[in-house]
Amino acid sequence: MYFGIRAFADDEGTIYSNSVRLTSANYDLLEGIKKILFYLKIKCNDIKFQINPKAKFGKVYYLDIRDLEKYCNQIGFTYPRKKKLMKEYVNKIKTRRRKRLLKAQ
Repeated sequence: MYFGIRAFADDEGTIYSNSVRLTSANYDLLEGIKKILFYLKIKCNDIKFQINPKAKFGKVYYLDIRDLEKYCNQIGFTYPRKKKLMKEYVNKIKTRRRKRLLKAQ
């Protein structure tokens, strides 16, 4: 259903251990993506920017998506390397969560 975000993330997304970062020179595009993520109840941070002399207008905006599990299940990636990396991070999160629950008992 959200193939546009998936296609954008395949091209302009980076996966970290605790987030997916979408980067663009177009603030309004990221704002639209953020609204869709809000509708899907996928947590993300505010849109921020960083100065980049190589960028056309001198700065680049980015949006960090924090809820990796929901993002993976509802949107995900089609690019094989990113898809694999995302699943690895989600599995690590699940393992950490299980360990915490076992310690609490």
